[in-house]
Amino acid sequence: MTELLAALSLLLLLPAGYLLLLALACLLRPPPARVGCRTAIAVLIPAHDEELLIARCLDSLRAQAYPAHLVRLVVVADNCRDGTARVARERGAEVLERHDPARPGKGWALRWAMDRLLAADPPEAAVVVDADSVAEPGLLAGLAGAFEAGAEAVQADYRLLPGSSPRGWLLAAAFLLFHRVRFGGRAALGLPAALVGNGMLFGRSLLQRVPWDAFSGVEDLERTQSLRLAGVAIRFAPGAVLWGEAAASRGQATQRLRWEGGRRGSVRRWVPRLLAAGLR
Repeated sequence: MTELLAALSLLLLLPAGYLLLLALACLLRPPPARVGCRTAIAVLIPAHDEELLIARCLDSLRAQAYPAHLVRLVVVADNCRDGTARVARERGAEVLERHDPARPGKGWALRWAMDRLLAADPPEAAVVVDADSVAEPGLLAGLAGAFEAGAEAVQADYRLLPGSSPRGWLLAAAFLLFHRVRFGGRAALGLPAALVGNGMLFGRSLLQRVPWDAFSGVEDLERTQSLRLAGVAIRFAPGAVLWGEAAASRGQATQRLRWEGGRRGSVRRWVPRLLAAGLR
């Protein structure tokens, strides 16, 4: 019995030890920052009824420390019932309006927009930024730096705006640990990152070779697994920072619970395929 308890204790300590290793790696060996300014980028901003926040997002993307002639801001107004498209045009963005109630959701909107970008004058890379985000001035330069260094898929350092409530500060701290520390440690150890749905860069050749194929409520996890099966390593770009809104309302919190349920379903779907690929 003693040996069994010791073995169970060791199994429980392994995840904690792994997280501690990542935290130490993040602190002791931060990955070198790379800055790029040569890549032509189309920033895709999927937006569903984001009239109140889309201007803030576009203003932060206009203020990037990146050559303006290399950047296209493309708002994907997806099944909108408000003035999202109008506000985006007033801010000088290109607007693609999609009306397809039978296939709602961010994943379908991204595939629809990417197909159109690739069909006519495709950029060298596409970046996905949520409409409720605020981008730091170095976001595009940090993503482009990793891309120009050879990465086909890059994930930015996605953080939460804490707001004024204690709950908001706790969520922001959790995001910092979950994304910055975990991904920073993995990058320092030479391990790939994962996609988190916001601040993602994909090279043109990657999108042509492995088209966007994630349409569930956890499209970031689904896309991560499909890229791993395709042999694509996702690079973390710590110098590329953007901020998103925390789940301040009950409706947003309910959406987060649905996301967690979809995450568990996605794990059940993808783990057998990943294990099979690993055995092969």
